[in-house]
Amino acid sequence: MPLTVLLETVWVLSSRYRQDRATIAEALARLLDVPSLRVDDPALVAWAVERFRLGADFGDMVHMIAGQHGEAFVTFDLDAVKAAGEKAPLPIVTLGR
Repeated sequence: MPLTVLLETVWVLSSRYRQDRATIAEALARLLDVPSLRVDDPALVAWAVERFRLGADFGDMVHMIAGQHGEAFVTFDLDAVKAAGEKAPLPIVTLGR
């Protein structure tokens, strides 16, 4: 399953169905447990889901794992470092103040 499908799932569950973060995170975790559904690097996707459950922006976390083979994740979002936690898949560089 492409990461974009997970992004769309979060968007639909939050905006259309008004589900809360905990419910969406649980739904994503259950999707990851379905044997017939495959994602690239399930451990990193599970990491992104957990960071989302703890308050991170899911889109930011998905972009971070999608760029895991790069040198760094660059963002203007000063809260991204905190949201990603200590075990981010790559260093985070913030631009701006």
